[in-house]
Amino acid sequence: MTDNPTPPPSEAERAHVEMLLAAYQRWETMQPIIIGLYRRDAYSLVCGMQLLLRHPDIAEPMREAFESFGRALQEQVADTPELYAMLESGWNPAADVPREGSVSSTDRTPGE
Repeated sequence: MTDNPTPPPSEAERAHVEMLLAAYQRWETMQPIIIGLYRRDAYSLVCGMQLLLRHPDIAEPMREAFESFGRALQEQVADTPELYAMLESGWNPAADVPREGSVSSTDRTPGE
């Protein structure tokens, strides 16, 4: 049992979940969206996905979706083995370098 149980979802939250579930079902049969990005922007998105995954409260399905998207971009952006290795290290919290005066994600407790 946790000290702070999650309250039940509100009617509006349940409606949003139902709306998204219906959208996901529709999208399964639709063509992919084609997006053009400059590589520097795609690189920034990969880094953003890596940072997002450090959030302690991100739900597992969202974590999986963001990592999958980020890794797909990584495959397109990393045009040298060295760049690929650098981007790959960003998925590993143990490779994080904390900024001076900050708390690294590996030193935090969930919800902190």
